Amino acid sequence: MIEETKSVKRTAGQPTAYNHEIAARICEEIASGKSLRKVCAGEDMPVPSTVFLWLQRHKEFSDQYTRAVAERREVHKESLFDIPREEDLDPSRARLLCDNIKWV
Repeated sequence: MIEETKSVKRTAGQPTAYNHEIAARICEEIASGKSLRKVCAGEDMPVPSTVFLWLQRHKEFSDQYTRAVAERREVHKESLFDIPREEDLDPSRARLLCDNIKWV
C-alpha cells in the first residue's frame, strides 16, 4: 500500500513495483539538485515511502541513489559561488540561501 502525501494528489496508477527506468530517473533528478520530495511529486513517480522501500530491497538502486545524493551535494556546494553574484537577489535572501546550503 502506498501512502498519500497531503501536498500531492495521488492517483491509483502510481508505480509501486521496482522499475529500473524510474529508479534511474529518480537518481538523475536528485543528482541535478532536486529533493526526493520534489522528484516524487511527478505524476508518474512513486511516493517517497515507496522509494525508501526500493532502497532497502535493491542494493544496485541504493548504491546509485547514494552516488546521486553525493552529486547533489556537489551541485549545491557549487551554487554557493553563484548565489552572492545574482544581482537581483536581496542580500538577506542570498545569505539565507547560502546558510541553508552550508547547514545541509
